[in-house]
Amino acid sequence: QDREEEEPGIKWLAFCALGMVLSLALYGVVLEYATSGGNKLHELSFVFVTTFVYTITAFVFRLFFGEKQSDIPKRQMLVLGFTSLASTYTSVRSLRYVIFPVQILFKSCKPVPVMAFGVALGKKYPFKKYVNVIIITTGVALFMGGGTSASKHSDDGSSQADMMGLGILMLALSLCFDGATGAYEDKLMGNDHIGPFDLMYNIQFGK
Repeated sequence: QDREEEEPGIKWLAFCALGMVLSLALYGVVLEYATSGGNKLHELSFVFVTTFVYTITAFVFRLFFGEKQSDIPKRQMLVLGFTSLASTYTSVRSLRYVIFPVQILFKSCKPVPVMAFGVALGKKYPFKKYVNVIIITTGVALFMGGGTSASKHSDDGSSQADMMGLGILMLALSLCFDGATGAYEDKLMGNDHIGPFDLMYNIQFGK
């Protein structure tokens, strides 16, 4: 009986993991197409369209799974909406200066700002988690340091180093807003119960 109860959980985990990998891969392909070869992506339009899709998706699945609406004040959800909006905008804006794989590698350091903001909000982490984050960040830094053509070509003659610098600045800002979003989400979910799709709906609707 325990085996029968365990199997659906494992299958659901495998389904979610595969879905995440495939979705991110397709997302990357579309973004690379939209920002390469002279194509110019309007960041705010992109944010509006994707946020609209996410809001509808979250609303439908919230009803499907019968999640109850949380009692968390809307003003707190608006804070999450703002930080999420700023994170998405700066992340997409960075693609004017760096290629998508560089963005993904840089975003792998997301645990650093999340933990930093979490500590600022009074959360405590075990020592092992700090070690894991240091190892991940060191690996990403070594990998990125080994590249030779990480930025996109510029039509106005600006140097590759300048473009890379602008891209890194945008990604750093995006990571900071990501960290604020993640830490504040943890705090709200620790104080009040909220379903995943209800949380997603409120954040995206706020955006």
